[in-house]
Formats: sequence, structure tokens, C-alpha cells
Amino acid sequence: MADQADIVTLAKSVVDSLNAGEFVLNFEAKRDYAPRIARSGATLRVFVMPTADSSELYSREISERTDYSIQVGVISPVRVDDDQVDVDEMDRFLLLVEQIKDHIRDASDVLPGTSVALNRIEHSPIFDNQALRENNEFRSAPTFVFRCGRSG
Repeated sequence: MADQADIVTLAKSVVDSLNAGEFVLNFEAKRDYAPRIARSGATLRVFVMPTADSSELYSREISERTDYSIQVGVISPVRVDDDQVDVDEMDRFLLLVEQIKDHIRDASDVLPGTSVALNRIEHSPIFDNQALRENNEFRSAPTFVFRCGRSG
């Protein structure tokens, strides 16, 4: 019997892969289930959260296909002057999210400790406009759906 759920192994592999990567902005990815947003002295934070799994039996041989969803949350305060966000800073955050998506897509068949393949990336909206307007925070959370097939 495994000592942890498959989705946890996958989330840990995503954290390790992100922390080994090179991106436009520096960060240390951490695994979490319900990240708390600290407003004072906050810096760029990247969280990896297992969010869903769904399984489907698709033959009489009890073959199973499971989709695991892993969300990567990117959160950072944004500079605002005279009620205008720093456009260049927002552009860097969006580039970072794009680089994270590319990194996970490119590393998905070689994530250590897993036997899954990236099936799709869901990312809408690309950032949380309400958090930007109300809290001066950039928040973006693409979801990576990995597929694992098993035969019984």
C-alpha cells in the first residue's frame, strides 16, 4: 500500500520541478491546501495545490482512467500609483505564469515519481481582476490536468 495519495505524489513532483526551473521572477514553490494571503510585507508566492481527481472505468477488464487536477497559484502585491497599476509589473507576472505553464507542459512526461501525462491546462480568467482592484494583488491560478491510466 502506498504511503501517500497519488495526487500528493504528483503535487510534490510539480513543486520540485518548479523549484528547479528558471523563470523571469524568482520564487520558491510550496505545496499547500488553503494558502493564507498575508497582506503586510507580502512578496511573490507560488503555491501548488491538489484540487480534484476523477476516475472513469471504461472496460470490462476494470481498466481505469484517472484525471488529477493540480492548481498552481501565483500571488503577489502590485504597485499602484495614482489609482493606476504598474503595467510593466503586471506584464512580468503574466509572463511568469506563461513560463510556469510552459515549464510544466514541457516537464510533464518526466516528472519524477509519477506515471502520468499532462492532458490539458485550464486557465480562465488569466488573473483575478477583483483582487487586483480591491487588494492591489495579482492572483492567477492555472490548473494542470494530468491523466493516469491503469489496467486491472
